[in-house]
Amino acid sequence: IYLAFLNVANVRPFRITIPGATLTHVEGDIGPLEHTRVVDSVTLAPAERAVIRVDFSSAGNYTVYNDNPLKKTALGTIAVLSKTEQKGNIERTTPELTSLAQRYRATPPNHILNLGLELPGMEHMGMMHVEERIEWEDTMPGMASITNESVRWTITDARTKKQNMALQYRWPLGSYQKIRLVNSLESPHPMQHPIHFHGQRFLVLSTNGISTETLGWKDTVLVGMGDTVDILLEVSNPGEWMIHCHIAEHLQSGMMSSFIAGEMPAGENTHAK
Repeated sequence: IYLAFLNVANVRPFRITIPGATLTHVEGDIGPLEHTRVVDSVTLAPAERAVIRVDFSSAGNYTVYNDNPLKKTALGTIAVLSKTEQKGNIERTTPELTSLAQRYRATPPNHILNLGLELPGMEHMGMMHVEERIEWEDTMPGMASITNESVRWTITDARTKKQNMALQYRWPLGSYQKIRLVNSLESPHPMQHPIHFHGQRFLVLSTNGISTETLGWKDTVLVGMGDTVDILLEVSNPGEWMIHCHIAEHLQSGMMSSFIAGEMPAGENTHAK
C-alpha cells in the first residue's frame, strides 16, 4: 500500500516508523524523488510531506509510531489481512534533478539567510550546548510562557542585515536562486526551523557541505540546530510570496520575509528594496 504523510503539527517534528514492514520512500513534498529508496524511518517537520510504499511480510497488526530519540508514541494501527507483495517495479530515477543539482552545487550562493532569536535583556545567556540538531519533544517548558513582547525570531540577510518583513527580494521569472540557510547556535535558545517558500519549489543541494543523497522537489526544508543548508530555488510562479518558518509560534513572533517573482502588476503597492 501507499501512505501519504503530512505533518500538520504547529511545532513538533515526527519520525515515522512501522516495525515489521518494508518502507520505500517514493515522493517528497512535491512529486517523485530522484530515486526511490528503502528506509527505516522518515522524518517530517511541520508542513513537510512524504509518500511511502509499505510492504507487509505477513498478515497481522502493524503499529505506526512517532519514534524519536526521546520518546516513542503509537499513532495508529494497520490491520493487514494477508501478506502484501510488491507489484510492478517501483525503481525509478529522475536524471534531470541530478543534472540540475550538479550545475549549481559548486557555485557560491546568491543569498545567505541567517536564522536566529533575539531575547531583549537576556543577551548574557550566550551560546547553548546542543547535542541533538532537532528538539524532538518539549525539553524547555519555560519557552511556552514567552510572548511576542519578549522574543523575536529572525530571518536576516547576511549582506544587507535586513530582517523579517523589512527584507524583500525581487527575482526574475525563470531564474534559479541558490540560497544558503544558516541556523547558528549563537542564540539564547537555538532551535530547528522548517523554512517554507510559498508558491515555488526547490532542491536541497547539501547540508553542512554534504550533498543530499536523494534529491526531490520541496517547498519546506528542516534546518537543524547548527546546520547550514544550501537550496536551489526555481523561480517559476509569478507574484508576491512569503518566506517563513513553519513553526507557528516562530512565524507569529516575526520569522517571515517575502519575495517577488517577476514584475508586480502596474499600480501594485510593494515595499521591495
